[in-house]
Amino acid sequence: MTISYVIPTLNSAKTLNKTLLSLRSQEQFKIDITVVDSGSEDGTLDICNKWQVKVLYCKPGNMYEAVNLGLRQCTTPWVAYLNSDDWLYPDATKRLITLGNTEE
Repeated sequence: MTISYVIPTLNSAKTLNKTLLSLRSQEQFKIDITVVDSGSEDGTLDICNKWQVKVLYCKPGNMYEAVNLGLRQCTTPWVAYLNSDDWLYPDATKRLITLGNTEE
């Protein structure tokens, strides 16, 4: 199963590598990553190229506009967003999907 994650960015070069590594290290799922950038000038886009992640542009000023732009592009049954200075434990997505699929 593939899960889509959207990451809004603006000059996030100091933290983005760790965030992307944590997503690519998720157990049992293929992770589709979209970075929505608002005009970074610090190497953020170079990092995106290095990790070969999809990049969209959103005008600066509203992080949630960027998140929504990215989420509208997702075609997977599960979607989420992660800030560019956050990271996930390797089993985080697996645990969340397991909880989300639990019937009460």
